[in-house]
Amino acid sequence: RKLVMRSSMGPFLYPSAGCAGGGSYDYRPFLSYNLELQSNHQLLVSTGNSPEDDAAGKLWKNLPMRSMEPSDTLDRPEDAVPSAKRGEAVDLVVKEIRDGIIAGRYAPGQRLITRELMAELGYGRGTIREALSRLAADGLLDLVPNQGAAVRRFSRQEMQDLFRIRAVLESLAAELAAERIGEGDNRRRFQAMLDAIDMNDADPEAGFFGKNLTFHDTILKISGNRELQGLLSRMQLPIIMLQVQNAMRTDQFQHSTREHRDIAAAILAGNPAQARQTMEAHLRRSGSWVQTLPEKLFRAQR
Repeated sequence: RKLVMRSSMGPFLYPSAGCAGGGSYDYRPFLSYNLELQSNHQLLVSTGNSPEDDAAGKLWKNLPMRSMEPSDTLDRPEDAVPSAKRGEAVDLVVKEIRDGIIAGRYAPGQRLITRELMAELGYGRGTIREALSRLAADGLLDLVPNQGAAVRRFSRQEMQDLFRIRAVLESLAAELAAERIGEGDNRRRFQAMLDAIDMNDADPEAGFFGKNLTFHDTILKISGNRELQGLLSRMQLPIIMLQVQNAMRTDQFQHSTREHRDIAAAILAGNPAQARQTMEAHLRRSGSWVQTLPEKLFRAQR
């Protein structure tokens, strides 16, 4: 079996000839030294005479390693687990990256380097790659041949198309929410959301993006239409907002806040037609504003 050492400086130990059951291993292509695995599983490090080699011996002497079948990839121990636990690990990584995108830790267009994510999140290459593939399927990332994954960045045309679709779908969600506002605890939930986000003109910029996501998401949930929720989840409102957030000015925040209040009033009044109309007008105005933004904010059209 091949012994793999975990280190930020390189992926492999390459076995010397006749190493079965123990023997010397060379770590390449970095500092020159030999490793010997004893029968009691202790690892001995023998290095050259240079200061660099001596430092390497001290540093790598106690690094963890594990036994595995020959492989060309660097994977952490988390990848050598049953598929059920592997699936849980992928779910956790997907959530971490998704939350990072929504929080703005990963910017639109930013490349996500597998090795950096491994170090940051503490999972193996296979887990990270599977999570990136899932996020790409959800429309949050782009997988670029020979370049890896990057947070999705929309072109001007894509942005225009998305706002037109959202205007239709979210106006339907608002209409359905108004129809169902009196059912169960929908009114209480909706009012609690409004109280929590505290829409006012005094400081409209404070936490606007989180409040905006909460507002639209709550309307969608109260609509009760799961198919509609699935469709709108692929419209990627968080990425849209992140891409244009720095271009928003105080008047834009104020305008959006007033429109949100009008939409909320129509829903609480149980007026489906008014809820639909105000939501559609809100998103069409937002879409028109986005089209006035400079070209540098958009990805080049493919």
